[in-house]
Amino acid sequence: LLGGDLDDAATAAHNMKGGAAMFAAESVSVIAGHIERQIATDELPAARALLGVLKSEMQRAGDALLREFPPT
Repeated sequence: LLGGDLDDAATAAHNMKGGAAMFAAESVSVIAGHIERQIATDELPAARALLGVLKSEMQRAGDALLREFPPT
């Protein structure tokens, strides 16, 4: 998204939305879905603005997964 390749960005957001849903990371899935829709409707500043939120939620979800399933 930051590099300007909107097709790749939309695909990445779509894949992230589905992958996050598989792990019950609902907030990540919802935010990725918003980004995907914003790219599709050419609302790029709004999509870019959500990247920091997405990163934070991904970190939070990853931390939760590690607590639930600690490495052995």
